[in-house]
Amino acid sequence: MSESAPTSTGLRAQKIAQRLNHLIEVENVRRASKTPPQAPVGIPELAERSDGVLSETQLRYLKRGYGANNTPTNPTVVTLDALGRLFGLANGASYFTSDDTSAIDRQLDGLNSLARLRGTSGAVEGGDSGLGILQRAMGLKPANFDILVGMARRMVELEEEAAARAPKGHGE
Repeated sequence: MSESAPTSTGLRAQKIAQRLNHLIEVENVRRASKTPPQAPVGIPELAERSDGVLSETQLRYLKRGYGANNTPTNPTVVTLDALGRLFGLANGASYFTSDDTSAIDRQLDGLNSLARLRGTSGAVEGGDSGLGILQRAMGLKPANFDILVGMARRMVELEEEAAARAPKGHGE
């Protein structure tokens, strides 16, 4: 093995970093689609959202895939679960360690649909945060989650159709 070839720990750290960066990218797309658009998520905000479970330094290392002295990160299952919960994933460790993420990617797609509906509808009634709604949606059984996502997509389509039909210069 050559000196520059990554170890299995190094490959795992790279996979975790790639998936974390993907989650951040997905969240930033979601934020940009809101009205008004929100600033991109940053490491300090993620650390704050973790309620002290993850530090800014730890998040930076996980995002890069290596820590101090260029050693690969090797987070625990608890850390990966906490990291996933920051993005509404019920079982974060599976997302970061599994070879097949299709089920979770489908959930992320569904969350994007729900977030898009949230973005087109303005503030959430009752003072509930959009993130809170998305996190509760992730706790649904898969069949119920699929129904909710289908309803959200249809509602977005109806709102877009109504907006396209609305006379220019008039409110909703």
